[in-house]
Amino acid sequence: MEKSNKSILIIDNGSYCYVAAVMAKYFTTVRYWSPWICGYPYIGPKKIGDGFEGVERVDYYEDWIDDTDIFIFPDTYYSGVANRLRKDGKKVFGSGDLELIERNREDFIDALNEAGLAVPPGETIEGLEKAIKFLKDKKDIWVKLSEWRGTTETFHWISETYTEQFINSIKVKYGPYGPKDNEGVFIMQLPIKTEIEYGIDNRMVNGVLPEDTFFGFEEKGCNYIIRMDSNKNLPKGLREVNEKFEKITRKYKYTGLYSTEVRVEEKTGINFFIDITPRAGLPPSASMLHMCDNWGEVILAAVNGESIPLHQKHKYCVEVLVTCGYKDNWMGWGPIKFDDKFKDNIYPCYCSMVDGIYWRVPNYQLYSPSDMLCCVVGEGDTLEKAEEHVSEILKTLEGIQIDYTNDVKEKSPKILTQLAEVTGYKF
Repeated sequence: MEKSNKSILIIDNGSYCYVAAVMAKYFTTVRYWSPWICGYPYIGPKKIGDGFEGVERVDYYEDWIDDTDIFIFPDTYYSGVANRLRKDGKKVFGSGDLELIERNREDFIDALNEAGLAVPPGETIEGLEKAIKFLKDKKDIWVKLSEWRGTTETFHWISETYTEQFINSIKVKYGPYGPKDNEGVFIMQLPIKTEIEYGIDNRMVNGVLPEDTFFGFEEKGCNYIIRMDSNKNLPKGLREVNEKFEKITRKYKYTGLYSTEVRVEEKTGINFFIDITPRAGLPPSASMLHMCDNWGEVILAAVNGESIPLHQKHKYCVEVLVTCGYKDNWMGWGPIKFDDKFKDNIYPCYCSMVDGIYWRVPNYQLYSPSDMLCCVVGEGDTLEKAEEHVSEILKTLEGIQIDYTNDVKEKSPKILTQLAEVTGYKF
């Protein structure tokens, strides 16, 4: 595809700077912004995306609104900005009010009920102190907190003996707001017994899913296996989730990347839609961008209300998340080194590029510290070849205290066998 002369501005939080690098393959003008402004700024946050080929790092996104054709929001918490741009007639891919359903989990439960989908059994508790009181004599509860993702992601309350110290760390983060009933909504859910958690990874145009889709499995926070297929070929339960929830997404007229997490209960076969992701997922957005080679055309069409098919370049991908073990104790910049022939398989997070080397911004300089370093994607005509490819790439990776889990080859056969037995789907 010849590069489009449309200008792109990516507004991000830093973790999806690789989206800018990919967009530079499709557009002649790509600008990238992530937050850096405070009373005493560090250099690092202002350099995320700097030095990427074909990408201009900008200081203030507001300065470029009039000179931008398409705005891309790969992450969340920018609904106000995206809504204003859309109101002013701008072309926007991502964000908007649908992200509020992801951020506020009680609203997601309301949406499930409105769509006629099963809701995992549990209770909604307002306020940290009430949540702690509720958990005190409980065992085996999954706890989800609305809005404050930096305070804690979803965690497993095993029992007071094993998990009390963790809940105490949340009290420290809450400080004087801990006793306030209106600060924090906690969703307490019973576990859904299953080995099968799958979902779609796709894009939407005005709240409607296209016919083609990505389909995959995540080992939480570690790796992802993914392929492309047609929605009509997906397991029946997953298709029903997609179709029923479109009632919600159509109402929001959402256009952007979109992923789901669905668990299939062993005894009943019920498909529980447990998490919505109206943004780029981490994983598998790196794999999604890697598998197809016409994303420029797809995004151009989407922001104009049209849905066109993706052009598949690879049949299978395996994505491994690489983290930096120096999250809390390393004060320097972290380099990422690898064999240059694999440069298109490395998708950096919170990085700049200096003299051909990706450098990870130190965590103490970031607004929201993270242990993500990069995503490594291997491809192949079979899942086995994709597994071998990602392993080959990882062997060349060098950095400071880098860490990853690459056990797809050992774990995927069991998952895929169970998928075939329960749903009849052959991955």
